[in-house]
Amino acid sequence: MVLNESKSAPPGNYSLRMGISNEVEFQVIPAAPEWQAEQLANALAVLDADHAKDTPSDIERAKLALRVLRFLGSEASTRELARRFWFYDRQRQVHPISAEYPINPFFYGYERSQDYWDIKAGLIASPYRAVAIEELTAAIDDPRHPATRAMVETLALLEIQSKPEYPRFIPIRQYGQVEFQSPTPECPFFFLPCTSRPSELENQRQAKGAAYSALLAELLKRPQS
Repeated sequence: MVLNESKSAPPGNYSLRMGISNEVEFQVIPAAPEWQAEQLANALAVLDADHAKDTPSDIERAKLALRVLRFLGSEASTRELARRFWFYDRQRQVHPISAEYPINPFFYGYERSQDYWDIKAGLIASPYRAVAIEELTAAIDDPRHPATRAMVETLALLEIQSKPEYPRFIPIRQYGQVEFQSPTPECPFFFLPCTSRPSELENQRQAKGAAYSALLAELLKRPQS
């Protein structure tokens, strides 16, 4: 279990228990810029090394270094994630399922099996969203290589999530939620389909999905692999 995968804990003291296991206490301290710079330099040294004769342990170290970039949360690490997206996605053998919004949980299950997942997740969760959008736009427009669909979908998601008129997150249990109208002569019973209407959250979800799809279609007009 990796706590960072599901919870971003601000500085403070915490305790954690999994089922009947022993309780673990730990402290989260603020990340100093000097520490972040050091961690970034160490991670890049691993990622930029010659991987022609990697052993299994070398491969594991490279994966860990990429996760350092994902969770480091600095402006510099955000730029590196965007710049490296194409490298990790270019040799994809299976084309990703087309992503709609909100993202289907099964789609995320597929994504987590891909090499680019830590990069995509790191960009989405970065506190420097404007930087992520800036760098990913530059990467997509880079004439040295065609943009991949995963890069384009990530940029579209970042753009839509940045718009204040759309909710950032709608719990899955509220997808398709309806509100009941008062009975009318045409629909005298609450349980009939015609007596219900989409809730405000559902309307927001649909609007956000339409905006995401429109932006994605626009971005996909650019050259891509």
